[in-house]
Order: sequence, then structure tokens, then C-alpha cells
Amino acid sequence: MRTWAIACAVFITLLLIVLRIEYRLDHPTVPPGLQRFECLVPPPEAETWDDRFARMGGRTGRYPKPQWTGNAFTVPDIAQGRDLSKYDKVELRDSRHFHPWEMQKSSELAQARTFLWEHWQGRKRGYLMLTLSSVDNTGTAHIFV
Repeated sequence: MRTWAIACAVFITLLLIVLRIEYRLDHPTVPPGLQRFECLVPPPEAETWDDRFARMGGRTGRYPKPQWTGNAFTVPDIAQGRDLSKYDKVELRDSRHFHPWEMQKSSELAQARTFLWEHWQGRKRGYLMLTLSSVDNTGTAHIFV
């Protein structure tokens, strides 16, 4: 009698699971869409691109106005009070747009590593400006040793 009751309970449970799966397949549910309220409001008349970017939730970085000077991006007072005449300076730029898996073949990265290692080991002052580009981004690293 006890075995029969357990078998019936298992059978009913499996039947309910199958019926629930079939019901879910016949009646799929989709969560409601998300939309920002600000997107539905018309923009102000004299709104600039920067204002629109901020209104839509965009954030600016630490240095909002970098400038392209020579072959690199820079900001005012990048030296932060250092006397750059005392530093060995190397400026490297890889103008090719490469993917991350192609970075190992970059001769500019090899030159940068060598420059940094020699100045670190020799305890000499060095200033490296390394500009790298990818498919959708260009950035400059300013490294002081």
C-alpha cells in the first residue's frame, strides 16, 4: 500500500511538471521593457551635444578636455611640476589599428618595455609617451620613471 502511494505521488508530480512546461511553452512571458523617462522628454532648444550627453546619463572622465599635440593626447600640466629637461624622453606611436591579439607583435611595445626597464634598473629619470590605437580607440600613456 505504501509503495502504491509513493508511486502515485511521483506520477502526479511528473505529470504536473510536464503540464507546467507545456503551459509555459504555449504562454511565454516577456518582461516589460525598460525606458528612461528622460528619453521621452523633448530636448531643450539650445541644448549642445555635451548637454545632451549629460542629460542622457553620460559621464565624463577625469580629464574632460584632452588635446592632440604632436603625436599624442595630452592635458594641461601633464608634468605636474616636474622639470622635464632632467628626463630622458621617448615618444612612441603605433599608428596601425590592431586587435588585442596582435599587440604581441608591436615593436613599439618592445621599445617601451626596454626603455622603462633600463631606466628603472639604472635609477635614471625617464619620460615615456606611448600612443596606441585600436579599431575604435586611441589613447596615450604618460609614464614617468
